[in-house]
Amino acid sequence: NLYVAVRTNEGLARYAGPGAFNDPDMLVGSDPSAAVYLTPLQVQAQFSLWAVMASPLLLGASLLHMKESDLEVYLNAEAIAINQDVLGQQGNVVWSNCPPFEPRDNWWMSPWSMPYDVAVMWTKALTALLAATLPAALLLFRTLFSSAVRGGNTGSASKTKGDRAKATGKASKQPKNRGTCMGCFLWSALLVCTFFSSLGAGGLVWIWTTRPTLDACQQVWARTLDGGATALCLINFASVEVGVVCDARCMAAAGLQGEVRIRDVVRHVDVGVSATVSTTLAADGGSALYRIERA
Repeated sequence: NLYVAVRTNEGLARYAGPGAFNDPDMLVGSDPSAAVYLTPLQVQAQFSLWAVMASPLLLGASLLHMKESDLEVYLNAEAIAINQDVLGQQGNVVWSNCPPFEPRDNWWMSPWSMPYDVAVMWTKALTALLAATLPAALLLFRTLFSSAVRGGNTGSASKTKGDRAKATGKASKQPKNRGTCMGCFLWSALLVCTFFSSLGAGGLVWIWTTRPTLDACQQVWARTLDGGATALCLINFASVEVGVVCDARCMAAAGLQGEVRIRDVVRHVDVGVSATVSTTLAADGGSALYRIERA
């Protein structure tokens, strides 16, 4: 969901500004007891991206159970200063190897529930229904088969009795099939279970096939700050460690040329002077946030 939120907000920069900031959702902590949580690495990535995207910094985590690592991320004054920059400009993607992304309404993005939990619960319920239906189906076929066998035998006996009755002038009475009522009941129950199972299966197929996927790619976001500075955020969405370079073309797209002074906002250290920005990003949400100023 974090990936989808970032990719969706990617095309909305022109609508953002003072008085109308885009809100890609609340900040999610790393507390495992929460309904939704991230890894500490992803917590940092989200906060850095939210700072560059000029997104509202609203905590969606419990203050009573917040980890020290999360608190350290959320209290980073340098990152908050980037987020609260007076220009109010949302950052843009200046380099990306991610595939094209088309935002759309998706059940998995529902704010009123935990879609994954609901999908899993629905899957388990359908499995239980099918497990209950199978014995009923077997019992039905067994009952019908037994009824058919008894009916065949009774028919033969009735025919013999009928012939005798004709000979003696007496009417013969057909015996009642006791399995008929049970068969009708089981048929009805089986049809009802099959109907609801089909609806549930169709819904589950639709839900799981529309689940958003995470593309193994990287991006560089840039945001113009007051005073001529620029904030750069490098993010890795892949499940492997990757080296990312914001080369001359990437820097030019961010409005930067020549050598610049680079400060690591997360580690609170000056990196030095360079014409490009490069770093190695950890897997599954590794990120870096820099403040760039002209040398």
